[in-house]
Amino acid sequence: MTRSRITLAALVAAAVTLPALAAFHLWRPAPSPRAAASASAAPSPGLRGTDAAWLSLMIAMNESTLILLERASTRVTDPHLATFVTTLVASHRAELAELLGIANRQNVLITNEHEGHELPGIVTPADLARIEASAGTAFDDAVRECLREHLEQGARLAGSEQRAGKDDETRRFAVRIEQARKADLARM
Repeated sequence: MTRSRITLAALVAAAVTLPALAAFHLWRPAPSPRAAASASAAPSPGLRGTDAAWLSLMIAMNESTLILLERASTRVTDPHLATFVTTLVASHRAELAELLGIANRQNVLITNEHEGHELPGIVTPADLARIEASAGTAFDDAVRECLREHLEQGARLAGSEQRAGKDDETRRFAVRIEQARKADLARM
């Protein structure tokens, strides 16, 4: 008799809850591009470990650097740096789209496990506050310093992915990122 009550109670609860959940699902706002890229993702047996970790870290690095680049684009005073920042905005957006595309194709759930961490190459809120508190040449120098760290760390991580990664597509992309980071450092 107890089992029947539990079963009946479960059925009643489901009958009441499922329509409400379905209605909620229909009215949810559209997910962000990043959330959409990883919404249906479940870890793929073919892409784990170094490959998945590299994708996650590079996505976090590019996202945080894009915030800096977009804010800096209106404030830098050095014309060479202004052009460089504009170029980096375009290249980092393209890289981010490709990183998310690889993660989506490989069914890798990307979460920013690095948020709040002070890791080399990731622009933190403290970095942004420090940079935004400066002006003129000091602002330009602070932007350069942060970008240099980001580019150097990106090149190092891309080299590590090439050596330790298992997925060919991800490793090939790491080659391109390493080359781009080194070329950007030379231009800087």
